Amino acid sequence: GERAGLIPTTDWKRAVRGQRWQVGDTFNAGIGQGFVLASPLQLAVMAARIANGKTAVRPTLIIGQNLEQSTPLDIDPQDMAFIQNAMRSVCEVPGGTAYKPNGLGILGMEMAGKTGTGQVRGISAAERLSGVQKNKDLPWKLRDHSIFVGYAPYNNPRFAAAVLVEHGGSGAGIALKIFRATMSKALKDDGIESAI
Repeated sequence: GERAGLIPTTDWKRAVRGQRWQVGDTFNAGIGQGFVLASPLQLAVMAARIANGKTAVRPTLIIGQNLEQSTPLDIDPQDMAFIQNAMRSVCEVPGGTAYKPNGLGILGMEMAGKTGTGQVRGISAAERLSGVQKNKDLPWKLRDHSIFVGYAPYNNPRFAAAVLVEHGGSGAGIALKIFRATMSKALKDDGIESAI
């Protein structure tokens, strides 16, 4: 029952919107905004593909299911390494939007990820001029969605996940907290601490 996602292209915009592609469309799509659509499962699959960096893994519901059916990713390994390192920096380098020392609570364990905020409402030009209201000051149904995607451990990925909290605010908030708690539990249950 999952709907298809959308990564817009020039042809898509011409066919669906009857408009030509603008430079701003590239910027919006590049940061996952504008016409981009993705479900939490699609975001988790994206994180898993980045984590392994080689194959287009597909989600399964059966532990140990044969993953050989995954196809190779057609991405330059240097580009993939850049993306992986950038996602690590988000979580492991001071100033990153998801940085917290020993963020997973497992000594020596690094994670990689990306915070995200799904804007729920339009912001008018008049509101931009007078000052955009903060999420906490808005009615619940108008607050942004909190999104976080990531994987761990960074050096030898075992798990990837996406968390979306409707009307939860920024991705550096509640979605990140849920991701950290869930990932830490999964890694501990998987015996990762004994392997460090």
